[in-house]
Amino acid sequence: MTTLLFHLWSRHSLRPGEFWSLPKGERMLLRAFTEKELEMMTSSASPYGSGRKPG
Repeated sequence: MTTLLFHLWSRHSLRPGEFWSLPKGERMLLRAFTEKELEMMTSSASPYGSGRKPG
């Protein structure tokens, strides 16, 4: 959760207090979107993140 809140704050200027004041459904949606964004960032940082296999 800390990584999620830090990412929302540093990349999207959404402070943790603002996140927690959102309705539960919006928090769930932001969490899902942010987890997907972080996953995409992590996979693109790896040498084979584009789905290509070595060799």
